[in-house]
Amino acid sequence: MKKTKAALNDIGLFAPLVIAQRMSRMMLPGALRTAADTAEDSRMVEEKTKAAADGFAAAHSEMMTQTMNAWFGMAFGKMPDAMKAADAIASAALKPARVQVKSNAKRLAKRGLK
Repeated sequence: MKKTKAALNDIGLFAPLVIAQRMSRMMLPGALRTAADTAEDSRMVEEKTKAAADGFAAAHSEMMTQTMNAWFGMAFGKMPDAMKAADAIASAALKPARVQVKSNAKRLAKRGLK
């Protein structure tokens, strides 16, 4: 479960930073919000939707790979490692969110809290 733990650690570390950056801009009165703030709101929704869809597709693909590996392994007398397969599937599902939250934290840190 090493890969899954690493992904969850990264998401748990960077997500609060991204939330703080975005919320500080969202809570501004309408007159102080810029076009960039509005664009960031839309970008946030689009990124989450895409990361969820990509994570689902990656998990499905990895599940099929792990299933085929298990079948071929059992055909030749080898028992599959269920924990290793579960880790591969979970880490594949989390990878798009992990990549996105890390890049958002880096990008939004350049903007700074306003």
